[in-house]
Amino acid sequence: MRTDHREDDMKRLWIMLSVGVLSAGCASPGPDRAASNEVDSAQVNAVERAARNSGVQVYWVNYPRKKTEN
Repeated sequence: MRTDHREDDMKRLWIMLSVGVLSAGCASPGPDRAASNEVDSAQVNAVERAARNSGVQVYWVNYPRKKTEN
């Protein structure tokens, strides 16, 4: 009877740890880190120009970013 409680406690512990690890992976970066990136407009223009010359249309999901000095 006592081992059943220990098994339940271990299952709860593993579930809580798993949820904690998974939710930490979904956390967004802090405002300082997000503010330090800006769109690399030179890269965007080069890719879009090459795409136009090839008759291809580009749909950006994530624009290329470049680091900027804070």
